[in-house]
Amino acid sequence: MKSIQRRLSLGLIAVMVVVGLVMAQTSLWLFEVGLQRYLESGLRNESENLLVALVRGPAGLQLDDHRLSGAYQRPLSGHYFRMDLPQGHWRSRSLWDFELPP
Repeated sequence: MKSIQRRLSLGLIAVMVVVGLVMAQTSLWLFEVGLQRYLESGLRNESENLLVALVRGPAGLQLDDHRLSGAYQRPLSGHYFRMDLPQGHWRSRSLWDFELPP
C-alpha cells in the first residue's frame, strides 16, 4: 500500500514539476514577445517622428527643431539620433558629449 502511494506521490510531483517548468517557460516567452513588440512600436514611432521633422527648405532637406521631441534637445536624456544623408548630417542636441559611430 505504501509503495503504491509513494509511486503515485512521486509521479504527481514529477508531473507538477514538468507542468510548472512548461508554464514558466511559456510565461517567459510571452513576456519576451510582448516586450519586443512594445520596443519595436516605440522605435517605429520615434523614427516616424524624426522623418516628419525633416522638411524641404530652400537649401534642400532641413531638420525642423520645433517638430522634434523635447527629449532630443535635453543633454543626457537617453534619447539620441543621428541622421547621415547626402543632403546633410544631423544629430540630437542630447549627443553633446559623444560621437556615435557611423
